[in-house]
Amino acid sequence: MVFKIAEQILGRTDSQENGTCATVFPLFEALDEDMKTEDLLEEEIFLRTCLIHTIIRIVVKFGGPAFAHFDQDVAASTPITSKQIPIHKTERYPLPAINIDESSRIGNAEVIDTIFKELGYTTVNKKSHGKVKIVHGDQLSVSRIGSVNPDSAVILKNWLVNPSGHANGFLPVDLLQEHMNFWVKVIYQAQGSSASWDWLETVSPCINVLRALAMQMNGDFMLG
Repeated sequence: MVFKIAEQILGRTDSQENGTCATVFPLFEALDEDMKTEDLLEEEIFLRTCLIHTIIRIVVKFGGPAFAHFDQDVAASTPITSKQIPIHKTERYPLPAINIDESSRIGNAEVIDTIFKELGYTTVNKKSHGKVKIVHGDQLSVSRIGSVNPDSAVILKNWLVNPSGHANGFLPVDLLQEHMNFWVKVIYQAQGSSASWDWLETVSPCINVLRALAMQMNGDFMLG
């Protein structure tokens, strides 16, 4: 906001002042019994415990030999919640690479539409009717395609994936996709005139098999 003065004289000029405005309003259909802070305290305390443990774990893992001998103690003190995802191995099924720019609302919609068609989720497929489809992606992509409110338990059990099946093998879904992109774009990308979206579309669903084959060859023949 620009504050103007009545007289423009030396040493006195208009000035721009930066501030903040706010508005309050009564809540609609919000009962007092639904607004108790004690309902949030348990979750807040657990979150704080998890954050503190995360800091300690980082210090022990990257703090050098002086902290390394605390590794087992830190692992034993890991906070546990009833909402913890059971250890399991997540199966991965790469889809064909898609030549669609998803940096717009239209692009995001086209990507979702293409994926659903690839999976057979069409209007003629009665098995896909009436079921919520959970879509993972970066926050911008998810916000662009709208939002749904399925059972929270389903979301909590699937917001992390575990490609290895190990106790500490859980990853965010977007990080899993970044790993898949690495293999698609860097390891198995064709060079020169051989590089094309048609070739990527063909090879990308086979990334898991090609990756396993490469690791087996490296292990059997000591290729590095």
